Amino acid sequence: MTSKFWFAVVLSCASLLTSCSAQTMQLTLSLNKAELATGKVVLEAEVENESLESIELLLWNTPLEAMLLGDLYRITVGSDGNESVLPYQGRMVKRAAPGPNDYLVLKPGESLRRTQSLAEAYSFCANRVYRLEFTGVFVSRDNEVIPARMNELKFTTGPNFPQC
Repeated sequence: MTSKFWFAVVLSCASLLTSCSAQTMQLTLSLNKAELATGKVVLEAEVENESLESIELLLWNTPLEAMLLGDLYRITVGSDGNESVLPYQGRMVKRAAPGPNDYLVLKPGESLRRTQSLAEAYSFCANRVYRLEFTGVFVSRDNEVIPARMNELKFTTGPNFPQC
């Protein structure tokens, strides 16, 4: 076999090992259907560490934070081609530098599930079609962005929401 072949094999293996060890996560967003039926939008977020190493993750400005304290989502209302952005009307906070308790360690393969109520930050109306996507980023203790694969939600509100 030629040396070019072995060089390509070694290069491919090194590339594979590098991509496997990179920090990556999966964010899965869903809605609590029971709450939606009562006229409330409660977001359920699950983050899974897909990498081979632990990730130390800042919880601020993510779906993992207990309260929504910033404009983290792009929410549109309407059908395809005729959509408008729902404005964020919630709290905006300014904080000091994060402390040790503001981070969470996710081990390889470990996941965490949290909920966030969106009712105080957005005005949802009855019988409308909405799309929601997380537009923020996940940040490590080293202040590096952690890549995350994520989904987009599409949902329809029912008659228990305000008539607008």
